[in-house]
Amino acid sequence: ITSDFGDFGMTWHYAEMLPDGNLLAIIKDEMIIELDWNSNLVWKAKLRAHHDFARAEDGNTIVVSRRDIAHPLYPEKSIAMDQLVEFNPDGDIVWTWNYEDHSAEVKQLVDQPLWMLENVRDWPHINTCEILPENPSGKIDNRFRAGNLLLCARHSNTIMVVDKQSGNVVWAWGPGIIEGPHHPNMLSNGNILIYDNGQHTYDTARKYSRIIELNPRTGTIVWQFGEQPTHRFYSPSRGSANRLPNGNVLIADSDNGRLIEVTHDGELVWEYLNPDTLMQGKRMALYRSIPYNYERVESLLNRFGRTPDVLPRENLKFRDLNEKNLQYKQLIREVVFYLECGYFDHALRFMNILMDNFPGDAEGYWAYSLIYAVRKDVQKSFEYMKRALDAGLPLSRFTAGLPPLFNALTSSKIFQNFIEESDHLLVHGPLLGNITDRSASFWVRTYQPQEVLIKVINTENTTDFHRSDVILTRAEKENTAVVKIAGLQSDTKYTYEIIIQNRVYSDPGYHFHTAPVPDSAAKFTLGFGGGAGYTPNNEYMWDTIKSRDPHFFLLLGDNVYIDHPERPAVQKFCYFRRQSRPEFRRLSAATPVYAIWDDHDFTYNDSRGGPERDVPAWKRNVLKVFKNQFPNPGFGGGDEIPGCWFNFSYGDVDFFMLDTRYYREDPKSDNASMLGPVQKAWLLEKLVSSTGTFKILASSVPWAMGTKPGSLDTWDGHDREREEIFSFIAENKIEGVILISADRHRSDAWKIERPQGYPLYDFMSSKLTNIHTHPLMPGSLFGYNAKCSFGLLSFNTQKEDPSVTYRIINIDGEEMNRLTLSRSDLSFAR
Repeated sequence: ITSDFGDFGMTWHYAEMLPDGNLLAIIKDEMIIELDWNSNLVWKAKLRAHHDFARAEDGNTIVVSRRDIAHPLYPEKSIAMDQLVEFNPDGDIVWTWNYEDHSAEVKQLVDQPLWMLENVRDWPHINTCEILPENPSGKIDNRFRAGNLLLCARHSNTIMVVDKQSGNVVWAWGPGIIEGPHHPNMLSNGNILIYDNGQHTYDTARKYSRIIELNPRTGTIVWQFGEQPTHRFYSPSRGSANRLPNGNVLIADSDNGRLIEVTHDGELVWEYLNPDTLMQGKRMALYRSIPYNYERVESLLNRFGRTPDVLPRENLKFRDLNEKNLQYKQLIREVVFYLECGYFDHALRFMNILMDNFPGDAEGYWAYSLIYAVRKDVQKSFEYMKRALDAGLPLSRFTAGLPPLFNALTSSKIFQNFIEESDHLLVHGPLLGNITDRSASFWVRTYQPQEVLIKVINTENTTDFHRSDVILTRAEKENTAVVKIAGLQSDTKYTYEIIIQNRVYSDPGYHFHTAPVPDSAAKFTLGFGGGAGYTPNNEYMWDTIKSRDPHFFLLLGDNVYIDHPERPAVQKFCYFRRQSRPEFRRLSAATPVYAIWDDHDFTYNDSRGGPERDVPAWKRNVLKVFKNQFPNPGFGGGDEIPGCWFNFSYGDVDFFMLDTRYYREDPKSDNASMLGPVQKAWLLEKLVSSTGTFKILASSVPWAMGTKPGSLDTWDGHDREREEIFSFIAENKIEGVILISADRHRSDAWKIERPQGYPLYDFMSSKLTNIHTHPLMPGSLFGYNAKCSFGLLSFNTQKEDPSVTYRIINIDGEEMNRLTLSRSDLSFAR
């Protein structure tokens, strides 16, 4: 449960799906919450809820709770006494029932011998509350009428009925016959089905469990099931039983992590074993099972949609590790995918094959640690964590966590003790972003939620320093925060330090340079590129970029290669492993990073989102993860019109960063849009109002024709909209436009001749760290694909005829090509 509902780390005690598809859940001793199908909070109520609740037809909710009172027999002690609390749909309390007010009524009906024990800490430990439905017994005997409450009190071995109108206990049964019972429920024949555990908490133990059917009017047991041999069916502390429409009984053999279905004659016809195990190999317990009929579930799935374990574009097949141009970036990612889908053994088998091919691989040890964390083998997970660290993986790969997959390890004492000896509070970052002439933004991820502040110091005047407000990193934002500082001087170099819980993080690489005054002439350099699939041998690219000392860097998509839009754990994993690389951290600590996405970060290869805001349903969730990774100046049109586009300026150069995926339509449809109507209108309005000397239009896919022959994934697939934009530039005499793009695994320069006005140039680069390479195309001015590379743009708008130079720089820092354009080349008067 995230901090939206309380303190981070709380877990559900019991949850049940309601007829409308909402989920009602108890957080033990803290609250009860109701979530809709998409996990949005409907309502919550804070109280010491435990074990069970009942939703009435009028929408009210009755919750089993407790409160501390003085022990009636031992005044020096307190005892937690059960109560029932009824809430209306608005969350107001409309009825309360306290057990101690009615304990005398229970004693008149049945013997309560355990009441005298001094070591009883809570009483009577009600674990079931059911609102009685219409039933034959209720028509004969008013005590069992519909609307009364059927309760189960484990500590007193008692099943009881409370008259809802008067609050009186009108029927009780059980002491001396049943031991530690659970889950009584009224059957359609007027009898009560009871899970008789066979062990009482304090003194008695029959040592086997049974299911009994009781005629409540006569107190006669009319049917029972106790599997033979009896020791195979023994769940001492929890369990449930439900009569199915076919007459069979579904039983939760809870403590043994088993579900079984038995006939009236006791024949076992179906069995399910919980695959989730404890560290010692014992199956994880199943508290209770609730059968839902097919029609009800099917109607909810038809209403809200369904997601199979593996989607049509996903594949459980192992990758061929002998294939030519094997892409390392995909291998461990697929292990995380298997685990997120629940295929734990499948993931382990693949890892065994993988490590045979990559012996001693640090990422492989990380994956083993994750696998054993999911399997609840904390000791083995921890051992592989240490092997990964010894092999060179940074501790941040583990302190970042990967909820819920890594939770068993990261919440363990052995992990907590280990990291206490380490400097672990700053997990990822700092990552600079949105540096203006007067302000700066800093992105950080911490170990668990922490208070963070930034201090910046003018390098030429150390008395000129600024402190940010204290900002809390938040669990619902993956323990990240964006810290902002205003009031800075333009065109000035600053150093900075990060303070987390009074721990100061400083480094010679922590520095930045504020932007020039808006609309002023300037000299500056920026880097750009895409195609940054995780490749350990190529990650030194980030140091190569840093060595050129760009004023900022533009990530133009395919930044991490996720390819699983339905899998948030896979998405976070891909970001976390890049953010943990020391080379990337060195670059982003001193170089502001601005980012848009492309297909592999947003959806599948060459795929699209479509025109609707929330269809497919995963679109917002993928955007939420993306937004947690970057301190961009903005993200689309906000919550109303989600997306990742934005604009910013540096001196007298304006930048327009486009989202070519969220609203992209099928290119084979009529008048298909790449940008969607809102983003396109935004772009045209910003272009026509721009006064920048140069105007940079950044797309994640190539603008130029023929960059990917035969494909509709570039702007060639949306040529009508491309022409609309280009014609708008000509019709409105918008000068100084330069196009940059990514997607193709190479670096190119393209010249796009226009029938009216000046030619447009598309500078393309998208092989930052990728292994895979695309061939050069004959239509380009020049291209390079021999090694990984990035684009470098150098602006000088202080010249009489301002200029921009495009360079292709390879991973080893070598300049491979260059082209210089003057502002007069991009003018209608040329």
